[in-house]
Amino acid sequence: TVTQALSEEWLVSAGKFNTLDLFAAMYPQSGRGIDGFMNVSTLFPLTMGRALGLSVNGIGVTKLHEGQVQGSFSIADAQNSSTTIGISDMFDKGALIIGYWRFFTDFACLPGSHAIMGEYSTRNYTSLNPIDFVFIPPLGLVVGQKSETWSLNYFGEQKLWVDSCNPKRNVGLYTSWGISDGNPNPIRWAGNVSLQAYGINQCRASDSFGVGYFYTGLSNNFQNLASPIVALQDVQGGEIYYNFAVTPWMNVTPDLQIIQPANAGQSTAIVVGMRGKLTF
Repeated sequence: TVTQALSEEWLVSAGKFNTLDLFAAMYPQSGRGIDGFMNVSTLFPLTMGRALGLSVNGIGVTKLHEGQVQGSFSIADAQNSSTTIGISDMFDKGALIIGYWRFFTDFACLPGSHAIMGEYSTRNYTSLNPIDFVFIPPLGLVVGQKSETWSLNYFGEQKLWVDSCNPKRNVGLYTSWGISDGNPNPIRWAGNVSLQAYGINQCRASDSFGVGYFYTGLSNNFQNLASPIVALQDVQGGEIYYNFAVTPWMNVTPDLQIIQPANAGQSTAIVVGMRGKLTF
């Protein structure tokens, strides 16, 4: 990726973008799944996932506010190119347009922000409407296509406490919500809310912990399509982690998740994890 500053507040970038890295740049407290929450549903609404690939080629303009991303407008390839260069067939299947704008706030001298992000893709996707699945002899099962998809998403963050002597010690509230078309996007709406604390114990100033809840609402089309095979339900769950700074260069993070799965016939899942991170 090549980035050129047009001024102190405006940047233009072109190349291949890792969308998880971009999100972590806008919301560092997310931890990119390494330092904070592991479940992506606790980081951002899954309504974004249908159109947005993990790695995409594109170009974008970014507006900064005191070093933080305030807004951006990007046009990217609608295809995910995580395992390919993705240049030769760029835009062959359509384009993805993303707009983002954030409003910064200062309630009771504590920083926060509210942001809206919209995404629109011109790509053709497999339709989730059951009537678009037709069996035609001798062709067999013919699956219909649904052109275009969109989602609208909100992100909010608010610091609840900040150490006046060390801003890295703080407690913050974060939430994000999204809605989509529901077809071809299998996620009709999704949301999460979480609380994260950094260095709240002066004796463990480099430790952090978080607790979060997420809910993912499946679209009616998706549930009806799968109903002859499996009964689907909305997914919800909670997650808690504690990040131990064992040394200045080593972190160990135990993590616990309790999840109601999409398969209504399955029991609640309890997921226990442990992560280690070495910083060189």
